[in-house]
Amino acid sequence: MLPAKFYQTTYAADDVARLCQMAGLKPQDPEAFHQKLEDCAAVYRWETANYEEVVPAFSVKRELHSAQKRATALQKSLSELSDTARQELLRRVAYRQDRDAARHITGRREGGEASLLLPSGGSDDAILLGLPDIEGLIDILSDVLGAAISEVPKRPSGPVPDFGLYLWAANIRLLWEETTDAPFTRDATEENIPITPAALFCVEAFKPIEPSFPRSRVLHALKLCIQYKKITGTVAAKNVQ
Repeated sequence: MLPAKFYQTTYAADDVARLCQMAGLKPQDPEAFHQKLEDCAAVYRWETANYEEVVPAFSVKRELHSAQKRATALQKSLSELSDTARQELLRRVAYRQDRDAARHITGRREGGEASLLLPSGGSDDAILLGLPDIEGLIDILSDVLGAAISEVPKRPSGPVPDFGLYLWAANIRLLWEETTDAPFTRDATEENIPITPAALFCVEAFKPIEPSFPRSRVLHALKLCIQYKKITGTVAAKNVQ
């Protein structure tokens, strides 16, 4: 099953009846046919979301670079503190060490709370971090961010591919072939007006899913779907658990 968020009420019963009438379809179980149409729409949303949620590589690098700049700036600021300012900071770190140690001893430390006292081995053992340790961690963080920037994998930055639409067309073709012996064709005029029952059904059935998509885009997906079947045979929907 797909995650529930991809299931929406795409078609009313009247919509399904209208689609079947215009395409000459007579499903033996109209309710099951309706549900399969909804399943096709849900699979489309799921497949499309796989690409819509992908953040382009340049955006990821920009975020990491921004964090690294801040870490580097913090390193520089700490290294340039005057003796007086550093003593004040050390005094505050010592206060935090005492507080964290007391919470550790009394068991009042809440899970997930940041602490300068790190448990080590047994429950009574711990490592107390000081200002040099904190500065060292910031230095490590800066290095790790730099490494992450250089290793960000390439991600698509252009338009979302039509894999979702192609998969929808493939699943609709399977549903069509389960329902009728009529050929699944995508004939259309030069103005991309569908003229065969299957093409008309697909164009009209996809409108509630993506109203802004032009007919030509849907017809192109049908063309690829039909061509691919001629080469490879049946293309089943992805098995999603």
